[in-house]
Amino acid sequence: PEAAKKHGRPGVMAELASFNFDCQNVPARSPPQAAA
Repeated sequence: PEAAKKHGRPGVMAELASFNFDCQNVPARSPPQAAA
């Protein structure tokens, strides 16, 4: 929720959900915030 307000992107929730799911499978991957 906080991230959605921060980014303000329509697909942010989907991105976060996808990242959270992917993060569980690939913990070594850097978060989108760090990549950006």
